[in-house]
Amino acid sequence: MKRVLSSSTLVWAGLAVVLQLWAAEAPESQLQGEVRDVTGAVVAGVRVSILAEDGKRLVATVNSGQAGNFVLERIPPGRYRLRAEQKDFTAIETALVLEANQRTKTQITLYPQGNNISVTVTADRWAAPGVVDAFQGRGRMEDISGVQIQTGKKNDVVLVEDLDANLAGNNQRQVFAKVPGISFWENDSSGIQLNLATRGLNPNRSWEFNTRQNGYDISSDVLGYPEAYFTPPLEALDRVEIVRGAGALQYGTQFGGVVNFVTKPAPRDRKFSLETQQSFGNLGLFDTYNGIGGTAGRWDYATYFQRRQGEGWRNNSGFNTNTGYGSLGFAPSQRWKLRLELTGMEYLMQQAGGLTPLQFAADPRQSVRGRNWFGVRWFMPALTVSYAPSGRTRVQLQSFGLYGERNSVGNLAAPNVADTPGRNRQTDRDTYNNGGAEGRFVHSFNFRGRLSSVAGGYRYFRGRTHRGRGLGSPLDDADFRFVAGAPRALDLLFGTHNHAAYAETALRLNNRLTITPGLRLERITTTATGAPVVGRRELTRHVPLLGVGLAFRLTESSELYANYTQAYRATHFNDIWRVDPAIVVDPNLRDARGANRDLGVRGRLGQAVRYDLSLFELDYGNRIGTVVEGGVQRVTNVADSRNRGLESYAEWDVLRTVRGLGAWGSLNLFQSLGYTDARYVAGPLVGNRVELAPRWNARYGASFVKGGWSMTLTHTHMSDSFSNASNTPTSADGTQGLNPAFRVWDLAGTYRWGRYQLRAGLNNLTNEFYFTRRATGYPGPGIIPADGRTVFAGILARF
Repeated sequence: MKRVLSSSTLVWAGLAVVLQLWAAEAPESQLQGEVRDVTGAVVAGVRVSILAEDGKRLVATVNSGQAGNFVLERIPPGRYRLRAEQKDFTAIETALVLEANQRTKTQITLYPQGNNISVTVTADRWAAPGVVDAFQGRGRMEDISGVQIQTGKKNDVVLVEDLDANLAGNNQRQVFAKVPGISFWENDSSGIQLNLATRGLNPNRSWEFNTRQNGYDISSDVLGYPEAYFTPPLEALDRVEIVRGAGALQYGTQFGGVVNFVTKPAPRDRKFSLETQQSFGNLGLFDTYNGIGGTAGRWDYATYFQRRQGEGWRNNSGFNTNTGYGSLGFAPSQRWKLRLELTGMEYLMQQAGGLTPLQFAADPRQSVRGRNWFGVRWFMPALTVSYAPSGRTRVQLQSFGLYGERNSVGNLAAPNVADTPGRNRQTDRDTYNNGGAEGRFVHSFNFRGRLSSVAGGYRYFRGRTHRGRGLGSPLDDADFRFVAGAPRALDLLFGTHNHAAYAETALRLNNRLTITPGLRLERITTTATGAPVVGRRELTRHVPLLGVGLAFRLTESSELYANYTQAYRATHFNDIWRVDPAIVVDPNLRDARGANRDLGVRGRLGQAVRYDLSLFELDYGNRIGTVVEGGVQRVTNVADSRNRGLESYAEWDVLRTVRGLGAWGSLNLFQSLGYTDARYVAGPLVGNRVELAPRWNARYGASFVKGGWSMTLTHTHMSDSFSNASNTPTSADGTQGLNPAFRVWDLAGTYRWGRYQLRAGLNNLTNEFYFTRRATGYPGPGIIPADGRTVFAGILARF
């Protein structure tokens, strides 16, 4: 109780400081300048950045315009580093002093690459604002990122543009190769849905994560049914931000944390730009991505359309998907920004169904289901209003909505039961109608003579899901209509009503130590009406979550971090009313509670080595899982579990370390390792391994970069895991048992010249046959094989 009082007192004390300082304008400075080359010609498109004096934290950034000019405003006075970067010139960095309430002018002269001049370069590539320690496609979020505090939190940023990866196929192994501890399901060849997990959690459509796009929710229902049926195409992304369980205070109650997909921003240095990418592969893969964007005065815009289609690696499988996005921004002044976003997506998949162990051993590409289909439609509007009253304060309000549907039709009998043409299939249909708003702020203030920060916010969400199940079409195609007049097995209306408020404050106690206490309060109401519910069921919970983080700077380029954050998982719709009629659900199912703990060290050694090594512990009380009792699968609160392990990332540029070899290029060796010991610690299953929790999740690789050429070889090793809490070793129908360990190699390369890029690669080089999932319902039931060897190639052009 004393710890709770101490944390909450600090939080509210921080909020009181904000209220006192809110109206006070901090003294500000402005930097104006122009960029020219050694001939005196102006240079457009140069990224000019102001960083903190230690060179680690970004303060402001802008691109030089067509006339080579730039303006950086609302900068607090002080000592900084000024950095200028453009791909055709040598990056330059120098010290900078800005005086209070003064306009400083400067001229930057750039030298062509290869010129023998003395310059300071502190990063291989400047990543997106808010990202530090960027290195070959990976970085992490800086302490104050946008309107969030990330001090002391375990997080990773995937810089999509820098990857040698199959972006057309959303290949999870390649995209998240440098994010330690990420496990996944591989369901099909489409890459339409990412199935991510961490620390022994369930990867099913990433439902243990709060999934977002540009900061707003994109899942079916954030608390009632948090499955992510929509994943933005990777070609459209600037980066992917992943915050582990410590993100529960700022983003929501999920044990996994948050995954935020950030789309490419509008170019700031031109009125019109075009990016087009065309990709091809075996199995009929075709992917076209086309985006336009630009900035004209106070307006900016960015939009894209992507279509992807393919036959699938297995028989009776295939997909096609269309995704469109539009963003329109307006800045009425330097302090205000408004942005409207619209995202639409639809896809249709033919699902090959599951296999028995004998069928998989005989031929993993076979299929006994030719009439199973899955379709999704998604539409999401969002409006973001940003306000910066001073250089120390940022406020953001986002309102968002989701109108979507998820439909499936097929035969869910055991995989060794023949699929009879002309027989009616089972049809399941969901429609989603959600809306919400979230306001956030971050403010920096002086605390004991040092700059500290406080962040807070309020969130409102209301969701409505209509779920139906009944007798479906006897046809073979994707007909999702119910048979007219036939009784419905399910006809349910679910509701979610959520209010949440949070606050965190990062207090710098001295030049090395920062402590970050926080609090989140949730009010969750879920309702259910319809058949087979009798009357109306309603459940309201009030959930407080506490957390505290710590960051201790060891050197100028390394820090020790620690975090403790409580988490909560509400019992959601899919726990209670399962799509698979063979599963029995415990009528006394309860919500789960627990906490995440982290202790780690991260940083860099010179410019050649990056590292992040941490230990974690995840307590998961009343864990919901599946047990087998008398041959019947039963969903219940299995027991309390404890997941412990380590997450390790390290990358070393070998040639940079050896004197004189830097001219040969860059050879980076990396490892991304996760070890998880997840076991039940109470109840009749004490000592059993937690389901879907591989002990070892390791990826190793090497990247070579020379001029415009780059190539990456990645090795993925995933150890075995059980499909249920009973640790059933096998079942004849393939729905339960051990998911075997596997090892897979991937190779991808990129050639960049001028406005063009050529990408190509081989996935699963050695054509390994393996699987990561046993399905009890869709897309099975049975073993769902992963893809064998596939090849892709694509060309990108920018104008």
